[in-house]
Amino acid sequence: MSISSYCLIGLVFIVIGILMRLYLPKDINRTLGYKTPFAMKNKDTWNEGNRFFGILIIGGGILFIILIFIFEYIYVSNFKDRLLGISMFVIIIGSMIFTEIHLRRVFHRDGNRKGKFHDKH
Repeated sequence: MSISSYCLIGLVFIVIGILMRLYLPKDINRTLGYKTPFAMKNKDTWNEGNRFFGILIIGGGILFIILIFIFEYIYVSNFKDRLLGISMFVIIIGSMIFTEIHLRRVFHRDGNRKGKFHDKH
C-alpha cells in the first residue's frame, strides 16, 4: 500500500473522531456510534462513550499518520505494511479498551454517574 493510502486511513480516523464529537447520534442505536453494552445503558453513558471514543480516535489518527512517516523511513520492505496494519489494530482496540475503562471510572454499573462526576454533563 502506498504512503498516501495509509495517510487516507489516518485522516478517516480523524474525521470519524471529529464527527463523533460534534454530531453524537441523538438516540442509542445499533447502527451508528460507539456500541458496547455498557455504553448503551442509558443516554448519559451513550453520550460519554461516544465523546471519549471520538477524542481517542482523533489522537489515534494523528499517531497513525506519524507512524506512517516513521515506518516509511525506517523500514523499506513489506514488514512496514505489517507494522502499520498492527498499529491500526492496536489503535482501534486500544481506544475501545480505554473508553471502557473511562466509562467504568465515571459511571456505576447501573449507568448512574459516580459522585465526583455527577455534576459534569
